[in-house]
This record gives sequence, structure tokens and C-alpha cells, in this order.
Amino acid sequence: MYCTIEGMKLGDRLRVPYWILLIEVLFFYRQVLFYDGWVIPWDLRYFHLPHASFIAECFRNGELPLWDPYRYCGRPFSANIQAQLFYPPLALAILISNWAGGANLLYFLEWEVVLHVFLAGVFTFWLLRRLGTSQPAALLGASVYQLGGFFASQTQHMGAVHAAAWMPLAWLSVLAMRDGPRRRWLAALAFSLAMSVLSGLPAVTVAVFGSSLLLAVALALFRLAPGRLPAAVALGALWAVALAAIQLCRPPSSASSVSRSTAPTGSRPVAASRWRPWSPWSSRTSMASSI
Repeated sequence: MYCTIEGMKLGDRLRVPYWILLIEVLFFYRQVLFYDGWVIPWDLRYFHLPHASFIAECFRNGELPLWDPYRYCGRPFSANIQAQLFYPPLALAILISNWAGGANLLYFLEWEVVLHVFLAGVFTFWLLRRLGTSQPAALLGASVYQLGGFFASQTQHMGAVHAAAWMPLAWLSVLAMRDGPRRRWLAALAFSLAMSVLSGLPAVTVAVFGSSLLLAVALALFRLAPGRLPAAVALGALWAVALAAIQLCRPPSSASSVSRSTAPTGSRPVAASRWRPWSPWSSRTSMASSI
């Protein structure tokens, strides 16, 4: 007896595209996720993993990873946006890794990256359905985005994958506000833009912000949306900056503002909990004061 999609219940039919997208991603990354001896190479191992390991160590010790004493005679770790210290999904992956013993942090990071690729596919599916495409067409477009050249070539760069995953949701939010700004979609826009900021790669973040604003301007110019749509998107961008403001602040970096423990040599200095606005000279000032 054959089972067809038409013969399924409505709820099951609605879930089928998501299962297909998930199976596609798991199959594409099957060697990394399910086979020994395979890892995502280069920057994920040698750039992102050391940062995540430092965060994990601090979490295990009950400390906030605000100050890195191991590089450049000490530096404000939280001022490095590429460390993604304030990106919630990464923090969750690190906490789960610690709960599981902490020995397989790289594997948890790989799962976190792969799930962001799946998330990008889901958001693209929603976007295309909002544009009026059929379910098979939306599924095809989502598959092309999540398995396309960008994510396949940028898998080693966590920040790029994280930020690009939120772009379809930002576009969807802009399109949904064509009939007038709604608080729900304005909040979704602000959230997606804020997550792209916290993702830690400003180059992709600028693309997410810029493309969302350009989409709003294009819709307004071609009379496909009210003229106030670009202003609403700008408001969402300001809201996003406010949500991600913690990344634009830094702990005090002068020697007097860093409390150094009286424990034996080798113990980690922990930055005080007071915060100051970010400045482009933060890392340089911190390095000089540490020396």
C-alpha cells in the first residue's frame, strides 16, 4: 500500500518540507556528523575552537570570559566581536558541551554550524512561501540556499554561517510589513538583525542590514509598499542595535580596573563587571596598559 503526500493529514503535510530540508543538510554533512576522522577544517578548528574553548573553561570555573590573559600580554576578550561571546546559540552549544564532559567541544560546534544551515533553509522556505510560490518551488529554493555555494564554502567560518542564516528572516519581516508596520514583524526584523550583529562577522552583518534596507526602498519606489516602509525598517535596525548593544560595550581596560587575584602566579585576571562604551582604540589601550 503506497502512502502519498495527498493522503497525509494536514499537519503531516505541513511538516514534510522541514523534514526534507533537515535530511538534506544531515546527508550533506554526514561525514562530519556521523563518521570518525572527519572534521570541519581550517578556521573552525584553529580560530573559532580556541575562542570557544576559552569560553568553556571560564564557564566551568564560574567566571565571565571578559579578559584573555594568554595573548598579547592580555586583552579584553569581550571586545573581540569574532569571539561571539554574546551569541546565544554558541553559548548554548558550549554549555551543552560542558554538561557532556567538555571533551568533544569541536563536535558540538560542528552540530551548531550545521543546524544554522538548516535554519537558513527553513527561513528561506518561509520567505518564498510569503512571496506566493508553491510548496515544491519554495522547497527547491530553500534547498538551493542551504546547500549552495555560500554555506558549502563558508562552513569553516562560523560568523559567516551564523549571520547569513538570519538574512532570509530579515527579508521576510520586511515583506510582511508591506501592508503596514506590525509590532510582531518589526520585532522579528529587529531580532534577526541583532542576531546577525552578535554572529561576529561584520562583513556579512552589513550585507544583512543593507539588503534589508534596500529591499524596503525598492518596494517603496515601485509602489509595492507604503512609502514609510524604509523608515519602519530603519526603526527595526535601531532596535536591533539596542538589542545587540552588549557587544558594542566593553569592560574597563586600564590596569586599575582589572581585578587581579592574589592567588599564585598563573591565575586568570578577571575584568571588573563595570562596562564602558566601545571605542576603536579599546584593544590597543588594553594592550598598552597590560604591558
